[in-house]
Amino acid sequence: MKYIRLHASILSRRVPHLLVGMLAVTGCAVNDDLDYEGSLYNGAGSGTGAPPPMPSNAHWATNDGKTCFYVDGTKVPKSEVQAVANGQKDPLQWCSHDVNRDTIVDNNDVLAYDSVCGPMTLASAPNCAVGAFGLNTTSTAGSASAKPGGCNHRSFPNAIGTSQTATENGACIDLNNAFFTAFNPGNGRSCGTCHKITDGWTISKDTANYLFDHSNGNNPLFRLNDGANSPNACVASGGCPTVAQKRVAYSQLLKYGNIRVGIGLPANADFTLVSVNDPYGFASAAEFSMFRRPMPSSNIKYLSAVMWDTRESVGPHVGYNPNGTDPQPAVDPNDPATTLLNQLWLAGNNDWQRFAINIRGLFNQSNAATVGHAQGPVLTTAQRNAVVSLEVNKFSAQNHDQGAGPLYQPLYGAYGGPEPLATTNYWAPAANSDSTQYFAGINDPLGFNPTGAPFNTLVFQNYSSSAWAGTNPSRLSIQRGQNLFNNLNGSFTIVISDVGGINGPFDPQPGAPGALPNNIGGACTTCHDSPNLGHHSFPKQHALCASGFTCNGGLEIGLVSAPTVTTRPNVVNADFPTYTFRRTIDGRTITVTDPGRALISGKFEDMGKFKGPILRTLASRAPYMHNGSLATLKDVIAFYVGGCFTPAGVQVTRTNDTNTCPTGSAWKARFQVTNNGTPIIPSRQQVDDLTRFLGAL
Repeated sequence: MKYIRLHASILSRRVPHLLVGMLAVTGCAVNDDLDYEGSLYNGAGSGTGAPPPMPSNAHWATNDGKTCFYVDGTKVPKSEVQAVANGQKDPLQWCSHDVNRDTIVDNNDVLAYDSVCGPMTLASAPNCAVGAFGLNTTSTAGSASAKPGGCNHRSFPNAIGTSQTATENGACIDLNNAFFTAFNPGNGRSCGTCHKITDGWTISKDTANYLFDHSNGNNPLFRLNDGANSPNACVASGGCPTVAQKRVAYSQLLKYGNIRVGIGLPANADFTLVSVNDPYGFASAAEFSMFRRPMPSSNIKYLSAVMWDTRESVGPHVGYNPNGTDPQPAVDPNDPATTLLNQLWLAGNNDWQRFAINIRGLFNQSNAATVGHAQGPVLTTAQRNAVVSLEVNKFSAQNHDQGAGPLYQPLYGAYGGPEPLATTNYWAPAANSDSTQYFAGINDPLGFNPTGAPFNTLVFQNYSSSAWAGTNPSRLSIQRGQNLFNNLNGSFTIVISDVGGINGPFDPQPGAPGALPNNIGGACTTCHDSPNLGHHSFPKQHALCASGFTCNGGLEIGLVSAPTVTTRPNVVNADFPTYTFRRTIDGRTITVTDPGRALISGKFEDMGKFKGPILRTLASRAPYMHNGSLATLKDVIAFYVGGCFTPAGVQVTRTNDTNTCPTGSAWKARFQVTNNGTPIIPSRQQVDDLTRFLGAL
């Protein structure tokens, strides 16, 4: 069988029809050849992105509204497609294994399934990769980021191009790792059920819907314990016997890509529960229902905190020094994670200090996820170490943009893609070579950088090169977006106000010790300060943390409660439960859809606080924010810097560059934007440029 790779833009146009056609196995006729990409745009620096023609032995065919894919006259049986779709065969395992070697070593993993995955790879994203069975390509100078040797570092399609995962030293991703194992006993899930390479190592709403539609809601993703709106979601209907009843029971997962997290009121809470309004009739003080997006499980070597609410974060081992001068970590039998640290140290891994502050948390989290989400057994130390070792050795990013072409072209000064993240000098540009080793607090804007170096607002410098941008409109847009994100020359200053954890209502107020100003001239990078990554490099934000003020990490930016200022967008809707809490000491109340960090710390001041995630592979993992409430990257930008919103919080397309909005909508912005001190209304081009840039990360 000949294996080919389709251009992502073609696939994005064809997917709805292809999904139908893959299950229609009769009556196809040749009449619709499509573009073919035999390798990743070999024209170094040209930016033209012209793919070669489709080979003669492969074609699309349509008849009676049905589309089929043929290679050498072979089409895929419905039973095989359904076996992958309903979870009997995992599409990640069967569609992105190491299949480009001259000799297939593991027939059980690959050969028996190539009749399924070859066509599915091309025809039914988001389940399988574009090019998972692609041609054996190698990188050429200045060209795209294909890995040599046929390892499973494939490109996966998304709305604006493709993403890719790399590993240190180009090692293959071990698909026999415990990360991909559905343990028995268990509910059929593995870590890979909710953390898919196709989706930037989380799961997108589109993938959730695809898996539901093609398994009638029986894929292991859909389990009552946390995939449903409530563990009791199917009790009234006698087990959700119909697909329609299942669709209602799993509406949060299907609409927002959310998993339900159940946590009770902490015993040490300095607040009480006043009332619950749960549309799904389950939540109480014993177990609140919080609906959250699964965190990506790549690039986590660089995390400063684990989980949205940082609940799995654990302190570093004794003697940890963020400057990287630690002695050999001790092997502590009561802290098995340090065994893994010691192994890395002995193996000469010079950057093991990067993740020393969170590897113990990951060690715990791998077990908690298996026992909780997968309802499986307690993992052994060896299994936990295997999962964590895999997680800290995979790095993902957007590697190709439909208009800009390849995003990693170092000879032309472009440093997108996952390759730089997989190296010690993860910033990539040579100008930063003296400060590339990652450590907790790197580039912190509030004084937590242990080296004492000042904050540099130029957090992303991936696309600064004029040699790369040239006259290509898409590349120029990405470059302009990067400049806006970095607030280059003060042209796009974000006025940070009323942010919990910085200058919010429960932070020290003006006149109190350590209080920060009510309005702080910053940038996107003030909160997204970690170089080339975009999360907060230090888990505690407030300047008083170092002097004993209670700080537990995270920020509250206005996503969990209706705004008290009418000019701000409201993203709270009736799909989410609301909880009203009262602080014991003074009776102050707050109503939120998710208490966030407060259910971990027991502190009222932490209501609605979440950590900022790493901003890589964003294009693959819609929808956005901790609860999936913003559907697109453009919605995210509009939430922060302004857009036209209906009373229900839906963004409406602007017709001009003013804040005059179409009938039925009004201008809303979370933050004021200024250009060197002068308030501005961000133009549509600026919003588009920022969106394009974020999609290229």
